[in-house]
Amino acid sequence: MRQELVNILGNLISHNVVEVQELGQLMADTTLEPFRRNVDKAIDFHDMTGKWPEFGVVSKGLTGFVPEPGKGTPDFLTQLKLDLQEEYFRDAALAAANSGKWDFLEELVFKKNQVAARKFISYGVSDSVEEYKRMEGQVNGIQLGVPELDEVLRAVSFKSTCIIAAPPSMMKTSCAISAAFHNAFHEGLNVVYVTMEVPKRNIWWQMLSRLSADLHNPNKPGYGDRLIAEEVKKVLLDEQGKDRLEELEAHWKEHAKGSLEIVDQGDLGDGSYKSLLLMLNSVSDVIADGEIDVVIWDYIQLFRFFRPNNKTEAEYLNGLVRYTDSLCKTYGKGDNPKGFVNVILSQVNRQGQLKIARRNQADLTLLAEINELERSANSVVVLYSDEAMRLDNQLNAQVVKHRDGKVMEEMEAIFVDPAVSKVGTGTIKTEVSLSSLDGLVELGGVGEDGDPF
Repeated sequence: MRQELVNILGNLISHNVVEVQELGQLMADTTLEPFRRNVDKAIDFHDMTGKWPEFGVVSKGLTGFVPEPGKGTPDFLTQLKLDLQEEYFRDAALAAANSGKWDFLEELVFKKNQVAARKFISYGVSDSVEEYKRMEGQVNGIQLGVPELDEVLRAVSFKSTCIIAAPPSMMKTSCAISAAFHNAFHEGLNVVYVTMEVPKRNIWWQMLSRLSADLHNPNKPGYGDRLIAEEVKKVLLDEQGKDRLEELEAHWKEHAKGSLEIVDQGDLGDGSYKSLLLMLNSVSDVIADGEIDVVIWDYIQLFRFFRPNNKTEAEYLNGLVRYTDSLCKTYGKGDNPKGFVNVILSQVNRQGQLKIARRNQADLTLLAEINELERSANSVVVLYSDEAMRLDNQLNAQVVKHRDGKVMEEMEAIFVDPAVSKVGTGTIKTEVSLSSLDGLVELGGVGEDGDPF
C-alpha cells in the first residue's frame, strides 16, 4: 500500500505539482490522513477498473490550484482531496450502476451525503441567511402546470423523483405534455422528454397543439384557432390549419423562455445505464447553459425492450428506476450539482385499476410490479379517465404520496381537453357518479399500447 501511495504522489511530482523533497513530509504528515484514506479508495478503484481516478484530474491541470507552480501548498492539497473524492464518486457510481451493484451505489450516495452533512456542521447562521437570499431569486423546483395538482404538491424539488401513474390510454402523456410545456415555454427551464412509444414529431405536434390551447380565445371566433394534434398526426390539416401550424412554430421560437429536447429510442443506444448517461451528456452539450432541469421518461415499462438477458424484467426496471433517481440527485456541474427533476410515467397494475374504478380511490399498491417506483418517489400522482369521462372533459387525479406535504384522500375531478393535451383549469361538462363508473370500465384485457393523446 505504501509503494502504491508513493507511485500516486510520484505521478503528481512528475507533473510539477509536488516537489520531490516534500514527498517524505507528505507521507509522514498525519494531518493528511483524509487524503491518504481517499488514496486508499483510489487504489480500490484501480483494482476494479485498472485505472487511477486522479490521472484525469492531473491531466486537467491541477497546477491551476497552486499559487506558485511546483509548490504543494495546503490549499492545493485540500482541493486535490476534494477533486479526488468527486472523481472517485462519479466513476465508482457509474461502475456500480453498470454492474448492478446497487448496495454499493447506495453506500456511495450515503457517504457523499455524509460529506455534505459535515459541511453543514460548520455552517453559520449568517451563512444560512445569505443562502436564503441567493435562493430567493433562483428556481428550486418545478410545477406540473396542472393547477389542481400544483396546489397540493406546491413544487416538485430538484434532486427528486415524481411518478405519474395511470392505466393504459388514460392521459399519462397528456399530463406529461402539460408539464413539459409549462416548464419549457413559460418557466424558462430546460426539459428533456424521452419518448419510448411515439416519434419525436408527434410529441412536438402535441406541444404545439397545447400551445394553441393557451393562445385560443373563444370570445374571438377565428382568433388563435386551436390546433388538433390528431389532425396533424393524420396529415388532415386544411390550408388554414397548415397556416396555423406555421404560426405556432414561429410563436414557439420567438416566445419560449426555455428549451425542450425530445429523445426517442434511437438516441438511447443499447439502453444501458451508461448509454442513458451519455445521452443526457449529449443533450446537455446542445443546451445553451448546459443545465438540464427536468427529465421525463414516457413510459418506464417500455424500457423492458432494453433488458439484458441476465436480468428479469422486474430486476431491470427496478434497477432503472433506482439509477435515474440516483442520477437526478448527482447530475450537474460543480461540487454541489443542482440535479434535475426526475418525472417517470408508469402504467398501473390490473388490481390497481380495479380499485380505482370501484372506489374512486388509489394507493401505492398499484405500483407493486415495479416496487422501486414507490420507494424512490418523492411524490406519486395517479390518473384515471375512461372514454366517457374524457368526452365530458373529466380526468380524475389523486396525489397518493408526497414526502414534503399533504396527500389527497380520494380522487378528485379536474378538467382535461384531450384534443389539445390540456390538463387542468377548465369546466367539466357533467359529473360522473361512482355507480356509473363501474358500468363504464372494462377490466378485461389491458393492452401494452400507450396514451393516444
